[in-house]
Amino acid sequence: MKGGAGYRERLEGVPEERWGSVLAAESGLPGPRANLALASAAAELASPALRARWRGSDDEFEALCGTIALGWDLLGAVHHGAAGDGEASAAPVIGELAGAVRHDAAGDGEAGAAPFIWELVRSAGDARWRVREGVAMALQHVGDVEPGLMWRIAEQWTTRATALMNVARLGLASGEGDADDADAQHVLASGMLLLRAVVAAIAEPRLVRDRESALRGQALLEAAMTAITRPGDGCEAPSAPTAELREARRVLRQTLGYGWSVLAVGTPDEAFDTLDRWAEAGDADARWIVAQNCRKARLRRLDPARADALRKRCEPPSPPAPPATPAVP
Repeated sequence: MKGGAGYRERLEGVPEERWGSVLAAESGLPGPRANLALASAAAELASPALRARWRGSDDEFEALCGTIALGWDLLGAVHHGAAGDGEASAAPVIGELAGAVRHDAAGDGEAGAAPFIWELVRSAGDARWRVREGVAMALQHVGDVEPGLMWRIAEQWTTRATALMNVARLGLASGEGDADDADAQHVLASGMLLLRAVVAAIAEPRLVRDRESALRGQALLEAAMTAITRPGDGCEAPSAPTAELREARRVLRQTLGYGWSVLAVGTPDEAFDTLDRWAEAGDADARWIVAQNCRKARLRRLDPARADALRKRCEPPSPPAPPATPAVP
């Protein structure tokens, strides 16, 4: 059975208490690809209690379903008036992101949409990559229904994450001790994972077809590029990064490696100009990201000659061919 509609029909014909066997049988796990159509259908149809239970599950597919469901939970809170205005309801949690990226408990008194936004922030730093992908899918669902709310959340996350990362780098520069260094690296890693969630969410063609959305998204990708390539005035990158920070940096870099090609479709001239500027930045990561985007068919279709020229500028030169072996007489 394939397609979201088919899975919704299947689940609607089964009592919710028996959904666990359906998910276990058709999740696609263990394996390289989870059944995202089933996960999305389950997230949409599950009761609030089951969604919450899934989010606390050790089962990766159930946790994925519960994380995707945060998009529906968030919209439900907004549409039922519990959260009031979408932008205002996002502010309390985003304003406390310093605690959220450290996985602290949410403050008492959060109402409406705010707990769901905080849960998305927490899940963006989950060790399981499929749960992190569920955060992007949840935000994309919000964008399908309330695009303005999705953009406000994405912009608030980006602003707060980059600010905290700069503070953490300043702490590393001060060299006050191993414990402080570990805390600072954790904040850096959490910030990068949150930026990765933003980039993965907005790098979705259906959400950035119009020029305004594409430009809004490119501004967020610029911030993520700056965070990963240029620490900032007076800031330092850690000399011995932890495994957590190395992984967070890797997945953010990887996501930026295709994100520009998606957003370029809405504003090709601006995107190429920006990539051209990053190609001249003198940063190895920036050049790698530019080269990877220029390999994508969607970007090459916009301007094949310019994409190929940019890629060649950014890729390392090929090593010289070894000298030919003289023929033995």
